[in-house]
Amino acid sequence: MGRIVISLVLIQVCFAQTGGGWLERQKAALAKQKESVDGRAGGGAGFEASIEKQKQSTGKQREKAVPMSQWEWSPAAKAILEVSPVAIGCSSSGLPAYDGLIDKHARQAGLSAALLRAVVRKESAFNPCAVSRAGAKGLMQLMPETAEMLGVADPFDPEENLRGGSQFLKMMLDRYGGDVALALGAYNAGPGRVDKLRKVPAIPETQDYVRTILGSMNAGLVEEN
Repeated sequence: MGRIVISLVLIQVCFAQTGGGWLERQKAALAKQKESVDGRAGGGAGFEASIEKQKQSTGKQREKAVPMSQWEWSPAAKAILEVSPVAIGCSSSGLPAYDGLIDKHARQAGLSAALLRAVVRKESAFNPCAVSRAGAKGLMQLMPETAEMLGVADPFDPEENLRGGSQFLKMMLDRYGGDVALALGAYNAGPGRVDKLRKVPAIPETQDYVRTILGSMNAGLVEEN
């Protein structure tokens, strides 16, 4: 029993000699942490300097950033971007989902439904989310300036896109006296080129565009999905 008491006394003495120092060190560490937290919460000079430095760094990064329109894309990336939907919440359902709308807007614009259907098929394959590398959007691939002129606020909305696109196609038909080939050439390449040449421009893409649409109408392919 005496040995146990002696041992306990020795432990207390050792703790008193060493533990006091340990407690002091813990108190100092806690005080330092509190000082750091108080400095941040109170917006100390060091903390404000750190924030300002971060702001300057972010500003420099923004200045060096290249706009997306100037990004260099690989051929593979361009192909993916050209066919991939980019509109958030946009979904493609194919011809059956838009056939009634096509008939409606063809009738309202005074167009042949077969012609309008063929144009939509060639422009986007009935994909309202389609975006070209040039920036044309939606079922009838309206360029931003054309959409604005026609009052189309959301080119990814099938109803708005078909309304604007059908009106523009009718404008081209009226402009060229009902000549479907010239109207299609103007829809694809712009009326300025057709006005100057008075014929379908000798642009491979435009020539193929006109030929494909007229051919699909004659062959009855416009009903395909």
